[in-house]
Amino acid sequence: MQFPESFLRELAERNDIESVVSDYVALTKRSGQNVFGLCPFHSEKTPSFAVNPSKQFYHCFGCGKGGDVINFVMDMENMSFPEAVEFLAKRVNMPLPEKGGDGRSAIKRKRAIEANTEAARFFHSELMAAGGKKAMNYLSERGMRLPTIRNFGLGYAPDAWDLLLRHMREKGYSDFELYDSGLVKRSESGGYYDTFRGRIVFPIIDVRGNVLGFSGRTVVDDRAKYLNSPETIIFNKGRHLFGMNLAKKSKLRYFVLVEGNMDVCSLHQAGIDSAVASLGTALSDEQSRPWAQP
Repeated sequence: MQFPESFLRELAERNDIESVVSDYVALTKRSGQNVFGLCPFHSEKTPSFAVNPSKQFYHCFGCGKGGDVINFVMDMENMSFPEAVEFLAKRVNMPLPEKGGDGRSAIKRKRAIEANTEAARFFHSELMAAGGKKAMNYLSERGMRLPTIRNFGLGYAPDAWDLLLRHMREKGYSDFELYDSGLVKRSESGGYYDTFRGRIVFPIIDVRGNVLGFSGRTVVDDRAKYLNSPETIIFNKGRHLFGMNLAKKSKLRYFVLVEGNMDVCSLHQAGIDSAVASLGTALSDEQSRPWAQP
C-alpha cells in the first residue's frame, strides 16, 4: 500500500522517536543533542546507541543500524514498511488512509481480527466455567498456574458442534465471516460447525497484540493431538511463533525455541520469558528472523 507523504510526515511528528525508542531501550545518557542507551540490535556493555530527538533519527555507532522512527519499528518488531506504519498509526490513534481495494481488504482483515478476539474471550470464559473442568485439570496436572493461564489467554473449546458458532452469530458475525476467519468449517450439506471442539485452545497473537488464530490440544482421545487454525486473510502458520507477543518484552537478549505451546507456557512460568514455539514440525525462514541478530 502506498502512503501519501503528508500522512507519513504527520505520522513521524506524532510519534516522537525518543518516546518510541524508550518503549524498548533505556536511554540513560545525554551528550549534546543525542541521548544514548545500550543497542537493542547487538550485545554491548557501553552505550553506543544514539537517538537524536531534534533530527528524529537513531544511529548505533557499534553495529551501524540507523534511520527514522519507521525504520526503528521495522527493525525492532521485524515488520514490513506497511506493518510498521500501521503499528505507529495505532499507537497514536491515527486513522490510516484507505483507497479502493486496499480499503475493502483492510476492513476484512479488521473484521477477522475482531472475530478471533471475541472467540478468544469465549474460549477463555469456557475454560473458567464448570464445563472446562476437564481441561483445567489437565493444565493443572501439567503444572500450569492460574496467572500463566490468564497471561497466555488459554481457553477451552467445548466438545459441541456449534457452541462458538451460535455465540458469534449473537455477536453479529455472519457465517461467511466466521468461515473466512477460520473459526468454523463448512459441512458437505452446506452448513457450518465449529473448527475447534473438545480442545484446550492457545490463542496465536502477533507482536501487535492481534489474535490471528488458535492452536488446539485435544482432551478427547480419538482426535488428532494438535490442530491449528487454517490459513486465512490474517493467519499463516509459517509466519508466526507462539508466545512471541510476550517474548518480545523479555529482558533476556536471546530467544529460546521449544517444541510446543505447553513448553512455552511452562518456561515463561519458570522465569524464562523469551521462549517461543513454531506452529508445527517445521521452522520456516520467516519464523527464524525475529531472533536473528547482527
